[in-house]
Amino acid sequence: MDGVALPKRQSQVETNVQIEAFVQATKAEVRHGAIVACYRRKLDYIDMPAPEQFIGTMTSSPTEAYYAVKLHELVHWSGAPHRIDRIFGNGSQTRICVRRVGCRAWGRVHV
Repeated sequence: MDGVALPKRQSQVETNVQIEAFVQATKAEVRHGAIVACYRRKLDYIDMPAPEQFIGTMTSSPTEAYYAVKLHELVHWSGAPHRIDRIFGNGSQTRICVRRVGCRAWGRVHV
């Protein structure tokens, strides 16, 4: 709904110091506030929803959901031409290249 502010939710995501240090060490730019998570290839940064948007599921906590998505997008970020130059295209090409560089399960991470 245009013009209607959504109520501010308090984040249930707990900071994982090890994962944050890992992401920081990659020097990937991560921006928060997006509606959906994605790697912006042309601008070379990761767009993430705000942590408070992650509410978890029956099988994962908000923290697990947040970091699974963040690390999944980091897999896409790592495939940029000036990094490991993974082929971006249809799903089968991406799956083949992801296996080749040792990223299992399409970048899904169990925290």
